[in-house]
Amino acid sequence: MFGNGRFRFHQQERGRQGVSLHFGPSHLTSASRQILTPFKRGALVFMNFGLQEFVPIIGYIPLAIALTVSFALLTYWVLIHSPLASWFSKEEVVPPFFSYAAIIFALFAAMIASDIWGRYKDASAAAVLEASAVRSLLITAAYVDPVDASAIRESVAGYVNVVLNEEWPAMKATDTEHKDAASGALIQLTSVVLGAMLNKPQARPFEARLQQAIDTIRSSRLTRLSYAFDPVQYGKWRALTLFGFLTIFSVGLCHVRKPRAMKVALGVTVAGILITTSVLANHRSPYAGTDPVKPELLKESLHLLELKNYQISKGLQ
Repeated sequence: MFGNGRFRFHQQERGRQGVSLHFGPSHLTSASRQILTPFKRGALVFMNFGLQEFVPIIGYIPLAIALTVSFALLTYWVLIHSPLASWFSKEEVVPPFFSYAAIIFALFAAMIASDIWGRYKDASAAAVLEASAVRSLLITAAYVDPVDASAIRESVAGYVNVVLNEEWPAMKATDTEHKDAASGALIQLTSVVLGAMLNKPQARPFEARLQQAIDTIRSSRLTRLSYAFDPVQYGKWRALTLFGFLTIFSVGLCHVRKPRAMKVALGVTVAGILITTSVLANHRSPYAGTDPVKPELLKESLHLLELKNYQISKGLQ
């Protein structure tokens, strides 16, 4: 076993080699999963609050509502009706006590929000770069051999159409089956551009522009796919849930001698936590949610392609 940090690489004997990435109990290798007893498997589900098992089925927001409301009801029962209620009510906790838990929850939510908006900004920049590279490719193609230019425009149209009609909807729906929908079109586009440079060598500035456009399209597409299909990091959402539970219990503890006031306070706290987590969960992917990154600039690139084809047809008449 060698490696450092949180990445550990295992080399097995008898000529077999395997690599496994360990991120804690929620990211076990397939071999480790096979030897889990039912008790251990249930313990892992409990530790993760069912996030990894149930989020893909029912979604994060319904699960967050169920967990948060259930814990609020449990808090009320423990502090008012349980055998421990008399112990909790012996001395009243000063109201500012709950602020430390609320501050921790707010800081962690802000950290997650900063990560989400950073990913959104990077995804928007990748969309701009990809559209810009497509336009640069179309403009530069006008200065190469007419046969090669026509092939480049046809390949660009094929790539953009596949991205708009297949790959982008798959990114929005996190449909991993169609994750590489545009791979074939991108390979074809790269082959056509390289063939144009090999068949008839161009001036060095034009070759550089063509190669740079292809590289930018490839890197921008990888950025899109990475942000759209990266696995959800359940660890940070689990921590946010824990801090939310801590805030709920702290609020209830400050109203332990006032059951009616506790109901109101817990209701307001639950509403605030659910609004926060819902907004964050709704923007986990830059390509989903209420204000996703859209391929509008790529669509406009097709208009430039149509204009080029129209100018060519007019010139042939």
